Amino acid sequence: MINICKNRKGIKAIVLIFTEIVLTGCLLCVISLFHHVIPMNVTSDMSLNNNATVMPNIIFGTPPANTPSSGTSATPAPSNGPQYTPTPTPNEEDSLFTSGKIIKTDSSYKSKYVNITCKTYVVENVTYHVQDIYVRNMSCFKTAFANDKFATGSNTEPIIEISKAKNAIVAINGDQYAARKEGVVIRNGYLYRDISPAPSEKQDICVVYNDGTMKIFNEITFDSAKELSNGAYQAWSFGPALVVDGVAQTQFEHGISGRNPRSVIGYFSPGHFCFVAVDGRQDHSVGLKLVDLATLMRDLGCVQAYNLDGGNTSKMVFNNEYYSSPSGAREVSDIVYICDIFE
Repeated sequence: MINICKNRKGIKAIVLIFTEIVLTGCLLCVISLFHHVIPMNVTSDMSLNNNATVMPNIIFGTPPANTPSSGTSATPAPSNGPQYTPTPTPNEEDSLFTSGKIIKTDSSYKSKYVNITCKTYVVENVTYHVQDIYVRNMSCFKTAFANDKFATGSNTEPIIEISKAKNAIVAINGDQYAARKEGVVIRNGYLYRDISPAPSEKQDICVVYNDGTMKIFNEITFDSAKELSNGAYQAWSFGPALVVDGVAQTQFEHGISGRNPRSVIGYFSPGHFCFVAVDGRQDHSVGLKLVDLATLMRDLGCVQAYNLDGGNTSKMVFNNEYYSSPSGAREVSDIVYICDIFE
């Protein structure tokens, strides 16, 4: 009888321990689900309901002194680095836009509000793609979230699908903001997030304004309220800055400073930008170090240039097809794209 009671008590103890293990496992699964799988802080893309009037057209004039004109050569890259062929900046006096007709080719798009030329360059063991972009109105320069939602977590979508949904002419991946819970996120004039990260994780911030200009800030000194009042239209918190006020940066405190696929947004003058994608981790192209990427962007004539997310995220699209050669199938949380205005 005593043995039976002892056995029953032992069985009860085992059942209790097993139940606690199962419940603990379920709790951990729920926590993991919300932390790693289910996006948090979900907000619909506010710009979808934006019925604001079209922004004023940009007046194109003489290019800045530090923007090379057509046919001139930029400062050559250092002799100890890759040598690049700069992309000539189209002559500003030429007809940048049409009177309304749309002219398309396999590598260009020209209309009343947009002028885009896509080119691919191969230098030694590096292949890079340049989309030279003029927008007459900043309503053509937009960003978009995957699934039309701002969300921290696994909110991603194939870049081709986002591009198609937005009628994008060209597109490039953004800063993959959803992978972080901190940093500044301004998209199409809306402030979605301004959470300062730890000092050790401070990032450069790139801002595009509704007058067609672009600036790069140190996150410590950035004031989102002030810049929104100044017309901040888009802002990314990633980087690093590659070219600041015409000067190529040379010091990078990043673990990603080695050879990698790259995505970059460059700025020449109001309304004149470029998207650049560097193929990497492939036989035809090994990618670029950040210091060489900065040299490339300077030699293209950029006054400002900013590094977006790269690696397997790096992707460039033209006419709803890949224009670059992505090294992986990773989906993206956001894109930067150019669309047209149809009157």
